[in-house]
Amino acid sequence: MEMELIETLELNNGLKEENNVLLDDIETLSELFKIIDDENKKLKDLSSKKADIEIKSDGQTKKGNTVKKELSFEEFKDLSEETISSIEHNLEKGIIDRHLRSVYERIFKNGKIKSNLITENGSITCPFTERVYKQQKRLINNAVLHYFEKHSGLKPYQEELEITVAND
Repeated sequence: MEMELIETLELNNGLKEENNVLLDDIETLSELFKIIDDENKKLKDLSSKKADIEIKSDGQTKKGNTVKKELSFEEFKDLSEETISSIEHNLEKGIIDRHLRSVYERIFKNGKIKSNLITENGSITCPFTERVYKQQKRLINNAVLHYFEKHSGLKPYQEELEITVAND
């Protein structure tokens, strides 16, 4: 009986030592996790500050976007040229330019994107479809395509444009 008691006490002491070693390991791991959490928070803060700086910057583009805030009508025509050539139409170049001017004026004012179309993250909302675009070329091509598809006949609008041009 005495021998069993001694063996049990030795086993108990061995388990206590093992328990202490494991507690030390847990404490070390806990400290390491705290350090990792602190570093992670610093990185998130740094990333958030960097994103804020990029959004507030005076540059022409926003992070992740290829949106130019200013665009002349000629640049707009150049960007939409591929879309216009893919649409089957029998319109004269002057009439196409007038329609493009109409699309341009729905997106731009005095050569700058209308502020009500710019979202918080710097993307642009299409005034025709309400879809949000991060890339200006996609916005322009889809807006032009949507406009010309919607006005596929273009006869009433075309006559109106011809009348205003005749009156000018």
